[in-house]
Amino acid sequence: MPSKPLFAAFAALLALTAAVPAGTAFAQQRPLPTTAAPKAADQTLGMAIMSALLDGDGNLVAGAGATSSAYDGGAKTYIVTFNRTLGGCVSSVTPWNSKVIAASELGGDTAFVYLWNVDSSPATVAFQLIVFCSK
Repeated sequence: MPSKPLFAAFAALLALTAAVPAGTAFAQQRPLPTTAAPKAADQTLGMAIMSALLDGDGNLVAGAGATSSAYDGGAKTYIVTFNRTLGGCVSSVTPWNSKVIAASELGGDTAFVYLWNVDSSPATVAFQLIVFCSK
C-alpha cells in the first residue's frame, strides 16, 4: 500500500489533470502514430518479462519463468536459472534493504546476482529480479 503522502500527491495530480479545460494546450494530446511500431529482433511485437523473488538464503520464493535458484557462499553470488535463454535480455535487481547495492549479469539461461552492503561487504538479503527479453 503506498504511503499516505505519496497517495495524496498522486490524488492531487489526478485532480489537477481533470480540472484542465479540454481546449488548452496542456490537455491536447499528440496524434497517435499511423505506422506500426518496429518489430523485435525475433519479428514479434512485445516483450517477455520473467521474475524471481529470492530470500536471503537463495531460496526461490516466487517468480515467473524461474526454475531454480541457489546462493554460492564462496563466490558470494546468487544464481537464478530460467526456462529460456537470456541472450539479448536485460535485468534489474531490487534488494529488500535500502542500504544494499545490487548488480546482475546474464549468461545462457542463468542470472548471476551480486549484493553488497554500503561498506562493500557481501550482503545476504531478499531481492526481486526482473528480466526483460524480446518475446
